[in-house]
Amino acid sequence: MDRRVTIYAAGVERSPTGVEKPSWNTIATVWAARERLSLTEVNRMAGKAEAAEARFVVRYRSDVTTANQIECDGQRFCVVGVDEIGRREALALIVRAV
Repeated sequence: MDRRVTIYAAGVERSPTGVEKPSWNTIATVWAARERLSLTEVNRMAGKAEAAEARFVVRYRSDVTTANQIECDGQRFCVVGVDEIGRREALALIVRAV
């Protein structure tokens, strides 16, 4: 794991006037390994082949879902799939650029 990624969760931010607007709150900054998707994995994802870009492998966390976004090297990604690796050893996050 050679990259730092920041995991974000959707939230709501309230302005001083009381107006609520959507925001992304940082839940963790973790080490990850970035892997390119193989052709088999892209084909398996059927209609999402053009959107899926990479897979990030991070240590297991119970709070990461497809509702999250991650950022790596200044680029934001939407999590489109979460696969558990082993017995809660790690997570494979299938992502696409936002």
